[in-house]
Amino acid sequence: MTTTEGPTLGAAIDQFLRAVPLAARTRETYALGLRTFLQFLADSDYVKTLGVPPPPAPEDLPVRALDQRVLLAFAEWLQEGVSQCDTPRGRTGYQPSTVNVRLSALKRFLRYAVAMEWTSPQFDLTVALEKARAAAPTGYRQRPVLMPDQRIPEIVLYYDRQPLPEPDGKPATRRRRLQILRNRAIVHCLYDTAGRVSEIASLTREQVQDGGVGEVVIVGKGGRERVLFLTPRTRRAIQAYCRERGQDGHPALFISHARKEGHPLGRESLWRVVKQAARACGLSPDISPHDFRHYRATQLLNRGARLEDVQAILGHASITTTRQVYARSSRRTLRDVFHDFTPSPEEALQDWEEEMRQDQV
Repeated sequence: MTTTEGPTLGAAIDQFLRAVPLAARTRETYALGLRTFLQFLADSDYVKTLGVPPPPAPEDLPVRALDQRVLLAFAEWLQEGVSQCDTPRGRTGYQPSTVNVRLSALKRFLRYAVAMEWTSPQFDLTVALEKARAAAPTGYRQRPVLMPDQRIPEIVLYYDRQPLPEPDGKPATRRRRLQILRNRAIVHCLYDTAGRVSEIASLTREQVQDGGVGEVVIVGKGGRERVLFLTPRTRRAIQAYCRERGQDGHPALFISHARKEGHPLGRESLWRVVKQAARACGLSPDISPHDFRHYRATQLLNRGARLEDVQAILGHASITTTRQVYARSSRRTLRDVFHDFTPSPEEALQDWEEEMRQDQV
């Protein structure tokens, strides 16, 4: 590959992931999306339409060879299906939300490639975006957010109602007590904070002061700092769990009390805590920790919270995101505002006459 051809996709993607300032989880997400893009190049006929010699591997294709159909072709491939190596169920399309995430990775990479002048002079990213948007494939549009299950609080009560075994000095009994107290604290934190599951999983005992504080400063998605608020009830749940643990030397707030004693719980473990309770309560098996976030956002809006305040609580970088995702869920609030601030014609005239009298005083 000559230098006039610019970098290959493999080299360009490596540089992009190293050079662009990204949060750790965002970097992982983009890396996965771009690996999927390389798989698309290997499995589809797109490369054959570019009029360039076929490379030994997708990573060897020059960035300069990409044309303005690339986003559209990738979006359509994502919807139609993925190859056998990606799923044991055979060829099946990605969910719309996953399509959006994979496309976001490629769009961010292409913006970087254009800025680095790696693309051909004829490549116009605006046109590439418009081509994909004009076709409006199902997976390319924002997926509607469904109203969260209104029985989600039952998950919190499920763990609150689990009886604690009496201490008897046996290790198995203590482990069971710790697991129940930990799970209570987990679901209370999810319910209170509307935090992302990764944010809750990464909390430390020092951050929450073993339940001694009601506000916890964290660095969330995109490296943005914000505050998680804890109610007294949640603080008591954390305090009970930390008292039972004692000074065990493990900094993470939520840890394993099974074979990997002391190992910090990851996102998957918090999912299991939620799904176990959902099954026991007869709720949908699809409920996840993220549904707590949707539930709290819609709850806040429906009880009259300002959109700007919900944005800050959720940690969205832009209020546009909050509005697009959650404003549709606040119909009850809008209805109340409408009725509260719509006087009858008689009341409107009375208000006007009262204002006139006050002006004359």
